[in-house]
Amino acid sequence: AAEEIGPFRINSDGKTLYLNPYAWNKLANLLFLESPAGVGFSYSNTTSDLYTAGDNRTAEDAYRFLQRWFNRFPQYKYRDFYIAGESYAGHYVPQLSQLIYRRNKGIANPAINFKGFMVGNGVTDDYYDYIGTFEYWWTHGLISDSTYRSLNDSCPPESSMHPSATCNRSLDIANSEFGNIDPYSIYTRPCNTTGEMRRNLRGRYPWMKRAYDPCTERYSKEYFNLPEVQKALHANKTKIPYAWDTCSDIVGDKWA
Repeated sequence: AAEEIGPFRINSDGKTLYLNPYAWNKLANLLFLESPAGVGFSYSNTTSDLYTAGDNRTAEDAYRFLQRWFNRFPQYKYRDFYIAGESYAGHYVPQLSQLIYRRNKGIANPAINFKGFMVGNGVTDDYYDYIGTFEYWWTHGLISDSTYRSLNDSCPPESSMHPSATCNRSLDIANSEFGNIDPYSIYTRPCNTTGEMRRNLRGRYPWMKRAYDPCTERYSKEYFNLPEVQKALHANKTKIPYAWDTCSDIVGDKWA
């Protein structure tokens, strides 16, 4: 919400906001869901939930949330409803969409007026995602020929969530060969570019004032961990014993 399509973006000071001129809420009502439980400010009163997360339960939890949300805000109940996401939403979104579609069958006026879904840069299948990723790194000169062969020999068809020691070693070598390049955005500067360089670029090229900023994730972590921000959002009332983060290592490590 705060890094891409939401109404506000976070300034580099990690404390203040500015209006996002490309926000999707200019065209539609947006509802952001931190899912599964344990991600962001979401939580569960059952600790074991953090250690037994998976695709099926995440879809069920999201479905129950949507049902309760529409019951609480019935004015939105019969409006066209779309689901969108990126990255691992290549699993979340289609599975939740399928669940809604199946539960809506046979209901004259379903609570969720589901119309479709969108997925960007989605995770699909470990085998093909590995192959596509390694091919991209190699053809764009990010890794050597030997590392490319090693990755293809040691990683597919393993799970990307729990790779073997051999695959991990190959991935570590690949990461070291990237150097000071962000593999997710190889044609832009990485986040560790100095603030002075950023100011110089923006001063020389005024049109870059709001150009792509690779550090938005860092700004989000700083902003959402401010006590005054959490109080304003009525978030973290349970005082969870860890900082807000864009992803949860606990949930990710135990994913099934």
